[in-house]
Amino acid sequence: VVSLLLSQSLGAGKSMLDRWQPAHETQGRIALADLFPADEEELLTSAPPPPEVSLPFGVYPLDDDFHSWRGVAYLEGRGVSKAVAMEHDVRYWTAQRKIVFPIVMDGTIVGYQWRTTESTAPIEIVGEDGFIKLVKPLKTASQPEDLQRDRVLMFHDRLLHSPHAILTEGPFDAMKTHLCGGGVTTMGSAVSDGQLALIGNRRIYSGLDPDAIQLTADLVRKRDLSELYWMEIPKQYEDLGQMPAEEVLDVFHAAKKVLSSHVFISLL
Repeated sequence: VVSLLLSQSLGAGKSMLDRWQPAHETQGRIALADLFPADEEELLTSAPPPPEVSLPFGVYPLDDDFHSWRGVAYLEGRGVSKAVAMEHDVRYWTAQRKIVFPIVMDGTIVGYQWRTTESTAPIEIVGEDGFIKLVKPLKTASQPEDLQRDRVLMFHDRLLHSPHAILTEGPFDAMKTHLCGGGVTTMGSAVSDGQLALIGNRRIYSGLDPDAIQLTADLVRKRDLSELYWMEIPKQYEDLGQMPAEEVLDVFHAAKKVLSSHVFISLL
C-alpha cells in the first residue's frame, strides 16, 4: 500500500477536508462540543471506568525466568527486549504459551490481550458431521469478551506526564515507540471518539498502519489540526512493529503536521 499526503485547495479556498468539517467551528478549531451533542459529550467524560479484572492463573511476569523464558525469547525475536517489555507490564502465560498484554487504566487492570507464540497454521479437526476440516487457530484475542474497547487504550498510563500521544494499532507497534514516549494502542484499526477523549488535549502523532491512513484523515476532521502529526512509515516496512526503535524515533522527529488542506489518498 502506498499512501500519499496531498495539500490542494478545492475551489473557493476550501479543501476536501474543509468540506467534511462540522459547520459549527471557530477560527479553525474544533471543540469537543462540535463533535457530539451535549449529552454525548457528558457521556464520554463522565462514564464510569470499566470494572477491574484478574489475569488468568499461570500468567507470570517476564522476570520469572523459570516460567517466562519462552515468552522473552519470542519477544526478543520480534525486536522487543525484556526490559522494554517489562516497562509495558507484558506477561507470559506459560501453559498456553501466550504473550499477555494487560490493559491498565489509571493503575487498574480492566482487560488484557493475548497473542500466541505458537504456529497458527491450519490444523485438521473432525467436525460434528464426521468430516475432517481445516481450522486456523486464533492468533490473538482480547478479554473479557464484553470489553468496551472504544473506552480504553492499551498502555494508557504511559500517557502520564507525556505531552503527546502516539496512536498505534497493536502492542508491538506501541512498544517500538518507547524511545519517543506516549505510545498507546487502539487494539484495532478503528479509533473511537471515546479513545480520543482519553488522550485529552495532548498532541497526537498517528502511527497507524499505511492501510489505515484514512483513519488519520478522520482524526484531522475531529481534532484540533495544529495538534495532529503524521508519522510516515518507510516503504520497506509494513508498520512500526517491524522497525527498529531508533528508526521509529527518527520518524517521530520527522513527523509532518497535518493541516486542514491535507488530503490522504491510499493507492493499492
